[in-house]
Amino acid sequence: KECRSIDLSILKLPPDHPGNAIVSMSRLAGKLAMDEALQLQATVASSFAGRRNSPIVVLGAFGVAGKSAVQRLFESIEKQPKGGQIDLARQLHLLVREQTEEHRDARFKEVFGLSVMDVSGCQMFQTDRYIELLTSEAISKPGIWISSARIPGKQGEKFITEQILKCFNPGTIMLDLAMVEGGNVAYSKGDRTVFFNARTGLVEQTLESDGFFKSENWVEKMEECLLIRSVTGYPKRVPKEASEAVSSATRYWISDCVASAESTAVGAEE
Repeated sequence: KECRSIDLSILKLPPDHPGNAIVSMSRLAGKLAMDEALQLQATVASSFAGRRNSPIVVLGAFGVAGKSAVQRLFESIEKQPKGGQIDLARQLHLLVREQTEEHRDARFKEVFGLSVMDVSGCQMFQTDRYIELLTSEAISKPGIWISSARIPGKQGEKFITEQILKCFNPGTIMLDLAMVEGGNVAYSKGDRTVFFNARTGLVEQTLESDGFFKSENWVEKMEECLLIRSVTGYPKRVPKEASEAVSSATRYWISDCVASAESTAVGAEE
């Protein structure tokens, strides 16, 4: 008999397609990555002076995971008490592929439902141009970098090369959400946390991501290192939401298969 096999991990579907499980997982990953980044940054800021007001950079901000991360940041700002840890006016840089300011502004309104002018201090840059500026003293180095520039099924682009990593200040936190496609950051490894010393250009330590918080001296290492972290299993941290998302997509495809089989059977009878 005919057998129909569907791999939910590689299907190329519109973001709003009811059978797109990858989009649901990406949304969860984006918001959980931002939660973790803010937590890590707060810990580092409490130990080292000058880290609190470092900018937050989201590479691939108009993609599913990037959009979710930015929206989570907006939510965190709204919920924090007055004078809280996050000062958006000095922090948010969105890196996108759109090359002109007009196209970036129009896309921002389409994705987030508001004008970029309504978000005080938010700045958008064309990705390649911004990364070129990282080698210049004219731009401050980001304290949090969430990289989510990915196209399912295609090799990820290494926007942050080994040479560019050397331009960052110690204490920088990088979360690479494009690891399934190979990652956007040099030295990024699946489900690993890497401490990279920008001064020496060497990897000082690599830890399993799940065991990272158990490391007793990780904060001390940030005085000299960048933290490059990849967690492919963010959705596992919210199993109920993840299960509901996968179940919803699975139900759609089961219904689709049943409808297709019934249609074929009717056609054969005729």
